Parts: sequence; C-alpha cells; structure tokens
Amino acid sequence: MKKSTFLQSITVLAVMFLIAGCVQQPVDVSGEISDANKVFMESFNTGDMAALAQCYTEDAKLLPPNSEIVQGREMIETYWGGALNMGVKKVKLETISADGFGTTAIEEGKATLYTEGDIIIDEGKYIVIWEKIDGKWFLDRDIWNSSKPLPEPPEPEPEVEPEEIAE
Repeated sequence: MKKSTFLQSITVLAVMFLIAGCVQQPVDVSGEISDANKVFMESFNTGDMAALAQCYTEDAKLLPPNSEIVQGREMIETYWGGALNMGVKKVKLETISADGFGTTAIEEGKATLYTEGDIIIDEGKYIVIWEKIDGKWFLDRDIWNSSKPLPEPPEPEPEVEPEEIAE
C-alpha cells in the first residue's frame, strides 16, 4: 500500500513538472517594441498616416476614450488623420514594459501628445497587444486614456421663474 501511494505521488509530481515546463514564460521584448514604436512615431510626426496604418494588423482595433471602437487599417488611418487635423502634431511613446509570449506581446507605456511648437496638449498611458507576423511586430489592440484630470463642469444656469419671463 505504501509503495503504491509513493508511486502515485511521484507520478503526480512528474505530471505537474511536465505541465509547468510547457507553460510559456514571458520574454522581455521591450527593445523590439520600442523599435516598432519609433516607426509609429516617425509616421505620425511626418504626417504619413498611410505608413502609420501599416504599423497595425489588418483587422486591428483602436479603443480610444470617449469613442466607439475603430477597426481595420483604413479606419485607423482616418482616425489618426483626424487627430492630426485637430492639431496633434507630434506623438512621443515610451515603453514601460513589454512581455512577449510567442507571437503575442503586451506593452504598457506612456504617451505624450504635442501641438505646434512642441506644446504638450495631453499625457496618458496605454496598453497595446502586439502580434508578430513574419518576424515583424504589429499593433493589434490599442487602448489608451489621458492622465490629465477632467475639466470642471460648467456652473449651472440659474433657473428663471415663468412669471419673470412674462414681464
């Protein structure tokens, strides 16, 4: 009986070690992702939205704040072109960390948006899920939000009594 219990315990431990060895551990790909971000920044900063859209997978999704999901390269090109037309002239991305899991990576970063004259108009943080296709990293899911506080709500207008209007 003791021999059987011992063999069962050894078998269970062996299976647990085998399973643990099969789970892919994250790999630091921060340098590779930073390089891919340089292409994104150069494309935006030179106003080349077509090149910027090529930084994304074919069916990539943007999840911008206060907006619907933007999907696909064509719509992503339009979205970022709109940001450029609204006065964003430069983007700076800083990778804080990027963990790779085979052909997928998860990046955490900080973004700064500038207008003409290098004036900061927004600072925020982001998470990007990257996909590696044919040895090259592409943005696949891109979500961000501002680190700036929301503006103060406007003061409510005083209520006017109906008889005051008639006078």
